[in-house]
Amino acid sequence: MEFGAIETEKYNDILNKIYSDIEKSKELVICKDIRIDAAEIVSYIKKITKNYSEVLEYSESDILNAMERERKSIPSNYYNASIFPILDEKVKIFSTTSELFGSIKMNKFICPSCKQEQVNPYICESGFVDNEKECDLRKNSILKSLSTKSIKEYKKFRFTIKDTFLDKPMIDDCFLPVEFQNTIYDPYNNNIKSEGA
Repeated sequence: MEFGAIETEKYNDILNKIYSDIEKSKELVICKDIRIDAAEIVSYIKKITKNYSEVLEYSESDILNAMERERKSIPSNYYNASIFPILDEKVKIFSTTSELFGSIKMNKFICPSCKQEQVNPYICESGFVDNEKECDLRKNSILKSLSTKSIKEYKKFRFTIKDTFLDKPMIDDCFLPVEFQNTIYDPYNNNIKSEGA
């Protein structure tokens, strides 16, 4: 989307504030081995706001303002590819919440640890027991819980909802819905799997 002069000014004001916040946050970093490059972070912000604007059809200023409104941490922890990835084939864009729920009619999700189907998209409640331990994987603890082999096999479902993005600017991820198990981008094999693959 094209900017008007006022939109551009607002956008640049927000970027300048973020840059200043990054510079201030450097003093808070305890580990001196951590390199925080304000220009690099601002460059990434420009890249994602441009990409999100093109895909979601909102102005870059509105997108950045929404992201900043929800930011609860220092910019270097918030503006990164794990929280705000580039919107491409790896992220499913739904126009509305109704479209999201219409796509996941079975309401079943595959736990990446035990591979069992279950109804909770974020916490395994399958009851599957292996080596006398019940699987209770939580989406937020996946990297801590899974072996390296399992992490590479982990398929998550990344998505956002276009019509609510400015109210809730986030890219969500959850366990893989059963409906998408043969069609979703596999981040570790770097290809799109098609039906029957």
